[in-house]
Amino acid sequence: MKIITLDDFIDTYFKILQRGKGFFFSKFTLNKEKRTKSAFNSTAFISSNFWSIPMVRKRWNSLISGDKDVDYIEYLIQTFLKNKSNLRLLSLGSGTSNDEIKLAKHTSIFKEVICIDIADNLLQIGAKKASEEKVGNIKFITKNIDKFEFKENEFVVGENWYLKHDYNLSTHPHSKGKVEGQIDFILLSKYGILIIEVKGGGLRVDDQDNYFSFNKANPGGYKTQNPFNQAKEYTHTLKELIDEGVFIYRAIVLPHEAGFQLRGPQLEGYKNLLFSKKDFENLKGGEDDKAINKLFYDFILNLAKTSRSKILRELNPSWSNEKINKKIFEKYPELSSKKIKSLKSQLFPAQSSYGYNPERINSEIILKENYETLKGLKRNRKVIIQGAPGTGKTVIAKKFLAENILMQQKGIYYCANKLIKSKIEHAIIRDYGIDNSLIKFKVYHENAINENVSNEIDFVIFDEAQEYFNKGLFELIEKFEQKMEHPKLLVLYDPKQTIIYNFSDISFYTDFYIENSFTHYLFDETYRCGQNKNIITISNNILHSKKTKEDKIKQEVVGKASDVAVKLIDKKKNKQLRFPFGKKKSLQRR
Repeated sequence: MKIITLDDFIDTYFKILQRGKGFFFSKFTLNKEKRTKSAFNSTAFISSNFWSIPMVRKRWNSLISGDKDVDYIEYLIQTFLKNKSNLRLLSLGSGTSNDEIKLAKHTSIFKEVICIDIADNLLQIGAKKASEEKVGNIKFITKNIDKFEFKENEFVVGENWYLKHDYNLSTHPHSKGKVEGQIDFILLSKYGILIIEVKGGGLRVDDQDNYFSFNKANPGGYKTQNPFNQAKEYTHTLKELIDEGVFIYRAIVLPHEAGFQLRGPQLEGYKNLLFSKKDFENLKGGEDDKAINKLFYDFILNLAKTSRSKILRELNPSWSNEKINKKIFEKYPELSSKKIKSLKSQLFPAQSSYGYNPERINSEIILKENYETLKGLKRNRKVIIQGAPGTGKTVIAKKFLAENILMQQKGIYYCANKLIKSKIEHAIIRDYGIDNSLIKFKVYHENAINENVSNEIDFVIFDEAQEYFNKGLFELIEKFEQKMEHPKLLVLYDPKQTIIYNFSDISFYTDFYIENSFTHYLFDETYRCGQNKNIITISNNILHSKKTKEDKIKQEVVGKASDVAVKLIDKKKNKQLRFPFGKKKSLQRR
């Protein structure tokens, strides 16, 4: 057998003519990486590759799809991937990444496409094309795949997942000690919050929908709770507590039960929620542990999709499967790392590092008065409150601030002047020992818009805003909204104390904020003694009364005070009502 033939010399001659002497001599090296790179040292000869020949590509199409005119990429999408979503594609040796860009355009299917190649110049061509065609879910990495490190047994790469066993609902800051319940496992990830209810041993259900657990020690079984109802109740409870727009879903795990059947109307539609021994009973321990872990991981990923699609299908029965798959992560998007961090602080507060007493803050600030009003306000992320002195604006602001602090949220409190700033700061920081890294008190000024804004801020309060409505306040709010993810905003003002010359200007600002998605409330009941006319009248009567009429006045005063107290309480009860979805008729909502 000849090692070198005449054809080799002919081929070498034409390669030198085509690629130059540099290409020829680059092959005389023992470094295989350099030899490989030299094959792609110029992009001017891409058309010389056999896979660029039209007849070759048509043959590919025929062999794959059965039709020379049906592109194999389109065939792959329509035949195998059209009902998939949230996929990640890794392409090794992608070159100019033409096919990868085509795949990445199917954003409802591919969350991310990663292209790796040793030739940086080819990847630059691909990156330029992707930019021109506005394909944003694709990455280009210059790397020798022989040196590329894959993390073995690591399913979640570059993500943070948080799992807690035996999660007590009463530990959540919003529970206020009134919510009870023990969740077996709670998992926080970019897909939302997953509640996992686990039932060990065997499980069966009788004709009356009674559930029984059993094991070797107790083969007769004992009555237990319905795990599907448990998980459902915990889901609704947690939705009430979580102060974020986050997707919460559930799963039922039966690790020792392979024969449980989803029968009857009570269990219809729960198939996607159940992971049981039946899913892995053919696998053994040891080497198969990894396979079982992979099965459960895939179950969790698929559950994040099916739980979303089920809700969309119930709300939009006329939608096609294709439309539902496209809308799944538009309607219920994945969580950013910042949102995950915020939720982690709410769900798993590090109480040992508080440095302050949460129970005291709850009893003396949050729960003391008007807590129902605060609960109503929480339904809206952007609130503007109008009220005269003594109507409770600052009280609500303190409650709002304290509750966010207990969830370890970070915020800024803007005041109109140094005096107000010092007073509020003293009441919050010094009196209650709250960590000042969580809340910053600032005096508002016209150049506040030019200050650096941290994207770690979760809430902002603007007190006495009537003093600076016309000093760029709304521009600053817009900046916060652009920088942060759905920040909680609270604006407080009193039109009667404004320094703006024309009172009608305040009405303009009120209407403007309402038009820009703020929920407006009017606090019109005065609770502070110095501003309440009835209490002032009674006090003056006492102050200027003569001793000879003491008994008569005392009786008269007590009678009037009782009437006032009853009146205030009645009004208070009537006005502190909470309506679902932020639709409040109380407090003269506009």
